[in-house]
Amino acid sequence: MRTNIRKTLPWVLLICAISCIAFSSLSLLYPHNTATSQISPIYVADFSNDDVLVGASHNIFVGEVIRQIGTVDIGAGPESQFEVKVLENIKGNLKGNITIDQIGGYKNGVLYTVENEDSKSGANSKYLLQSGSVYVFATRYNKEQNWYTLNSFPTASKLLSNNASISDADAKTLADSDQRVQQLKAAYPHEILLDADIKHNNTLNSYASIQATQVGGSAKKPSSIDATSDNRLPNSPAADTKPSL
Repeated sequence: MRTNIRKTLPWVLLICAISCIAFSSLSLLYPHNTATSQISPIYVADFSNDDVLVGASHNIFVGEVIRQIGTVDIGAGPESQFEVKVLENIKGNLKGNITIDQIGGYKNGVLYTVENEDSKSGANSKYLLQSGSVYVFATRYNKEQNWYTLNSFPTASKLLSNNASISDADAKTLADSDQRVQQLKAAYPHEILLDADIKHNNTLNSYASIQATQVGGSAKKPSSIDATSDNRLPNSPAADTKPSL
């Protein structure tokens, strides 16, 4: 059984008030034949443009999913958290293991997914990130939760390898030769930041700021696009709002 939930998910300044966090058992096995509900996001920017996608992201990196560590529902459906080992940075300088938050997950036996071509065709069995697999991720840092929210736009992530035995060195070599990784690297110097991120000083790891730091000068004014902003993703469920600068 499949239902469709259409949500308008604006980009607003948030401090999420979470009253209940339910962590999933590490040994929990989800059924393959399960009911699904689809979340239909309305994106505030054209993320099919890599310059915009990169500019709206705080951190872009290649990483290996270690395990799922939790699920939380803040009132707009479940979100799933995964421990991920960072292998290579495209934007930002992450090291070690970090937490990625993916919109969607299981709640009361129902799998919630963000609508895309795979979900339309019923290919939901691997919607959630898979342990042992290597991906490239475009994310935004959520300071309140200390995790990196994965942009659910289809081109914001890509499975690079599902070989759980692949070495870190081989995974990096594979990533360096991947066309999608190369496209994101090429877009970084030309990124288009969101106006609201610039206004609220929320342009983490912007190319202009990194270049200015490296050369010891001042950053040139970056390209920008108008949109409201927060510490989450533009397609994330809204909660109580409170501006923070």
